[in-house]
Amino acid sequence: MIERFKGLHVLAKLFFGERSYLESSLDLFIKKCEKNKQHLQVKHHLDKLFIAKLMYAVDEGIFFWLKECLQASDVNLTDLDLIDFADIFKNVRKGTFHRFLPSSVVKVINKKDGNERDMKKPKNSSNSNNILKPVMNTQPVKSWRLRANKNYEKVFGGRKKEAFSPKLSVGCFPCTKWHSKGYCFEDCPNARSHKILEGDNWKKTDKFIKDIRGE
Repeated sequence: MIERFKGLHVLAKLFFGERSYLESSLDLFIKKCEKNKQHLQVKHHLDKLFIAKLMYAVDEGIFFWLKECLQASDVNLTDLDLIDFADIFKNVRKGTFHRFLPSSVVKVINKKDGNERDMKKPKNSSNSNNILKPVMNTQPVKSWRLRANKNYEKVFGGRKKEAFSPKLSVGCFPCTKWHSKGYCFEDCPNARSHKILEGDNWKKTDKFIKDIRGE
């Protein structure tokens, strides 16, 4: 988070100059964040959207201030309170900081959070500390990849998958998770298909994926 604010600070210094209103406000805000890291971590622990809300508040303030700059002949004719980030931090410390995020931002955060949980799949439910590392597919077949905005379980899960699934020469079925999502886990029953398929195995898998999709 702080690194992102530092990036904004560099841009403010580049475009508006050192000791400009925006540069100075960001500089002070970054110093406060670095000095109060533990407090911010507690806030994030209590609210998983806290960091996003804080970033959005700063971004929104800069956005509206820049809009005013487009119409003002002098910086003093703009509402400088919009980029008074020290006031935002004061509200954080007092516990009065509130910000509503756009639904599109919340969806992205929830999706990322879900993917991170999926990538940390436990080896078994009796020992959640025993975490399996994902086996990554670094050379996926482009036409086999899960399409944008498609849900893996709806496309490849359930009885539909079992009805079409062909047996490969390696002694298992094609792992659609590894070939379509780009990763799977070492305890997968079809782990022997976690490799670049060739010849008849490739043809069977290609037909299988097309049949599943109804192509």
